[in-house]
This record gives sequence, C-alpha cells and structure tokens, in this order.
Amino acid sequence: MTSKVMRTLSKPVIPWVVGCVQLTVSVVLVLADKPSPSRYVYQYPLYTCGYVTDRMVNEFAAANAERLPVIVDTSSTNAAVPPIDPAARSQWEISAEGCALTPAMREPLEFLEQRYVAEGRLGGTGWTIISPAR
Repeated sequence: MTSKVMRTLSKPVIPWVVGCVQLTVSVVLVLADKPSPSRYVYQYPLYTCGYVTDRMVNEFAAANAERLPVIVDTSSTNAAVPPIDPAARSQWEISAEGCALTPAMREPLEFLEQRYVAEGRLGGTGWTIISPAR
C-alpha cells in the first residue's frame, strides 16, 4: 500500500490495517507517510561481521546525522539487534550468530545515545521510539 493510498484512507482505517498486518518498521513508515532515512530500514547488514563495511556504516551514520529521523528501536523483540539504550545494551548478549555489534557500529550508536531521547513505546510491541533531543 503506497503512502498516497494511505493518505486517502480515513484515520479509523489505520488501526484496522495495523490489526490485520504484522507490524514491522516498514509498515510504521508507510502509516506515518515517512520515507526511510537511509537505505537501511533494517540494520541487519550493519550488524553482520564479514559483510558490513566502513562505507556502509558511514552512509548510515551520515543519513542519521543529516536527517535526524525518529527511530523505532525493535531490539526488544529481536535478539540479533543490539539495543540503542546503553543500559539495555550492557545487558544484551550477542546472538547465536556470534557477531552482531561490530566495532564500526559503536560510533553511530554513541551518536544516538548523545543526541536522542526515548519518547515512549509503540503500542503493544515493546519497541522504543526515540527522537532527536530538543
């Protein structure tokens, strides 16, 4: 469903759509009528040792620094992704794949820690919504 189509739907339809589809970050972006701030809607490639490159991490970090997007931290339901919150991340254990938090990703996470604040949770998902500090 495109954002143009979503704009033509009445607001009462949105909860119905959310109830009928698996809520993912992509669905949230469509419902909010927001493009992804970078090509990494899902950051799995950035947490894959042997695959991630400095160029990929730099592209992700630059997009976040330039656009300052609202971010949905889905780590509470995905053990393969480290939490953005430093306290939660200190309790996080590397997933079975064995290499999720590369040294290169520490700097973008530090940027988010320093410049973003938690705004609350998204519905019953447990996902944390963070946005740039005002």
